[in-house]
Amino acid sequence: MKKCFNCKELLALDKFDIDNRKYQLKADKGTCKVCIKCEIERTLNDLYTVKFNYEINKFEVIKFENKEEVKQYYKLKYD
Repeated sequence: MKKCFNCKELLALDKFDIDNRKYQLKADKGTCKVCIKCEIERTLNDLYTVKFNYEINKFEVIKFENKEEVKQYYKLKYD
């Protein structure tokens, strides 16, 4: 169990994205700080998200044109 940094709910670890970065806090338990639900809500509001690209070891911004693109992106990612 881990608390989401955004909604402050105590959730199971499978409700968070996996974080494979080399340096991270032990309390993060190998997952991102914000739950998937909060991440999707923020992306729907802002129409962009920031993800870490492990191939090039850098963060990259993924921009969307509309909310339908956001829904398709996360559907492909989590289904």
